[in-house]
Amino acid sequence: MPKRKKKSQEDTTNASQSSTSSSGRSSGMPKHGEIFLISELMTTDTSLMRRDWDGRSVRLTGRLLSRNIKKKTIEIEHKNAILTVSTELIQPLNNKESDPRPFVYKKGQLWQFIGEMKELPLNSTSSATSSSSSTSSSATTPTKTTNLVLMARVASNVEGMNMTLYERALMVQRDFLKQLKKRAMEEEKEVVEVVEVVEVVEVVEVVESASKRLKTSQ
Repeated sequence: MPKRKKKSQEDTTNASQSSTSSSGRSSGMPKHGEIFLISELMTTDTSLMRRDWDGRSVRLTGRLLSRNIKKKTIEIEHKNAILTVSTELIQPLNNKESDPRPFVYKKGQLWQFIGEMKELPLNSTSSATSSSSSTSSSATTPTKTTNLVLMARVASNVEGMNMTLYERALMVQRDFLKQLKKRAMEEEKEVVEVVEVVEVVEVVEVVESASKRLKTSQ
């Protein structure tokens, strides 16, 4: 029994070392960006509170609404929710087709951005977008998340994408991953329970064996 415990400890140590080394190798890779909707940045859901957004890698999609050339920011909108996006890292270096930064502003187009969220003071964000927001006009006034800015590092033109189907696919994916995680936790719990039962049985067998040897010696 002690040998089994020692081997288990060695396996755990090796697994942790392997996990550490693999995480170390992948730490330098840019994050893919977790998919969210702009409206979810304003939710009151405790799992998506604003305090969790700062520094988070996300992927957001919206239509170009306005821009501030001086501050290198734009506003994107989806379902009356607006977000400020910093374009400093994706601004074109030149006007050639071979430009490695292909983002070109054209109001109304649908774009998808990947980057990290940054929470700024309320007055900083509002002043950065006041001039650009005044030029936008729509039948309904969108709600603005004034203290959050997406520091975009990847931009993709997704004009023509069906946003209704996109949202449905996102919900299906989330439900699937949630069920997958729940199933994995249940299986892990079952394994732990089996291991505990085996250990109890082994202890009982050792005690019974010792008891028999003691009776024989007497």
